[in-house]
This record gives sequence, C-alpha cells and structure tokens, in this order.
Amino acid sequence: MGFSRAVLPLAVVAALVVVSPTQAFSPAVGLSPGRTLTATTSKMVSFAIGAKRRAASALGPLKMVATASPEEAVGTDSAMEFWTRPRTTNANWGVFFDIETKESDVWITGLRCGGHSFAKFDDFTRLKLQCLTKEGSSEGSETNKGVWSPLAEMDDLTLPKVQVGDSRAVYTYIPFKEPVHVKAKSQQAFCLHTNKKTGLVVRRKISFGGDNPDPYFAEWPEGCTDEGVHFKLKAGRCPGENLFVDVGSEGNARAFVGVIDYSLKAP
Repeated sequence: MGFSRAVLPLAVVAALVVVSPTQAFSPAVGLSPGRTLTATTSKMVSFAIGAKRRAASALGPLKMVATASPEEAVGTDSAMEFWTRPRTTNANWGVFFDIETKESDVWITGLRCGGHSFAKFDDFTRLKLQCLTKEGSSEGSETNKGVWSPLAEMDDLTLPKVQVGDSRAVYTYIPFKEPVHVKAKSQQAFCLHTNKKTGLVVRRKISFGGDNPDPYFAEWPEGCTDEGVHFKLKAGRCPGENLFVDVGSEGNARAFVGVIDYSLKAP
C-alpha cells in the first residue's frame, strides 16, 4: 500500500504533463485530415506527437516544426500550423522575414508570436504591433514603405513571455484582415513591428563550431531558418524604432519565432 501511495501521484503528474501541450491559443488543432476533434482524440494526438519528439531526441536534433514530414503535419488542408524552432536570447522591435513556398499554393491566415521573458507585466508585455506584407523577398525593401501592405494592427496587445529554448511556447495569435495567397514556388515577405525595443522574441544565428554544434541554434544554410513540407522560412533584417527608417545590418539578420497559420485551400 505504501508503494501505491508513493507512485500514483508521480504517475498522475507525468500524465498531465504529457497530455497538456500549450494548444489553448492555437486556432488549428493537431489532427490528421478527415478526423474529427474530441477530448479523447486531442489527448491521443498529444501523446503521439510527444512520443515522436521524445524518440527523435534520442537519435539527433529534434524537428521543431509541426510540418516536418507529411505524417507529422498538424491540422487539415483548410487549417494547418507551422511551428518554428525556439527563440534564443534575442528580442527586438520586430523582424522582416520571407516565406518561400514549395510545390503547393498556400494561404497564410495569421501569425503567432511572443514577448521577451524578462518583460514585466503591463510594461513590455503590453504593446502596439503591426504586420505588413509584400510579394517577393523583403531584401532591399526594408526602407521602401510604399511596397508594403498592412495585414494587422493592434494598439493594446499582450504578448506572453517566451522562454529560451521553449519549443511549445504559448504565443499570441495575430489574425490577418484577409489571407495572403502565396503561389507555389514563390516568395512572400512579412514584417512584424512593435513599439518596444525588446517587444518581439526572435532567433539569431549562432555558430558554436567544433565537432558538436548546438542542433537548435546552429548556422542556417542560405538564410533558411526553418523548413517544413510546404514552405521554408528565410531570415531578414530587423527594423528599428522607426519602421522603414531604422534598419539593422544584414549581418544581424534574425529569424521569426512562433507559429504560422495557413491553409492549402482558398478560405
């Protein structure tokens, strides 16, 4: 009896940790195409995804995206989500980044992002945020306001704190006023900008060198920071306090960190 009392609470705690991923802020649920959502199904999917990640960690670097392979895709054709790798110690006013599609057209419906873990409530966590887009790459257009179109603007937004290395952080959803259609084998640029110097968490390029470089923050090849089944993400420069006026150097390019919500069908 003593053994049962000692072990049961630990088992219950472990089960709660596994079946409770931070999906509360997710507009897309991790289901295979054609499946319906129930409370039981949600837990089963959470177990399956968690098991795959735990198995992968024993073999090498974890895949920090939800769409790393077709069998791991999260969502349905009309509601999918792409998780980037986690943040490093960096945060900034914002970031430019590109989405480069593969064989399929995609419709980007929104982004999810987070704030700096050092922020104090009602200080850096509450801010103004805007998101803009343009066709093609952001490179060379960081100071050309006329080519960018607004997608979202929020005057009193709360961004949750995101810890370094948290691969399943809670992010705030930034819905677009209309989906952005990105044709197959093309590029679409995005810009997120806040009114706080450390308003938006990002990821910087880190090269540790040696025989065992860090698998999560290693160099990104040809600017590609994350890759999934349907598109790649490319690093971009960081805007300063004055959007389209102050821009960071190319050598200080940063990666978008968060979730991209998208569809493979026109909404």
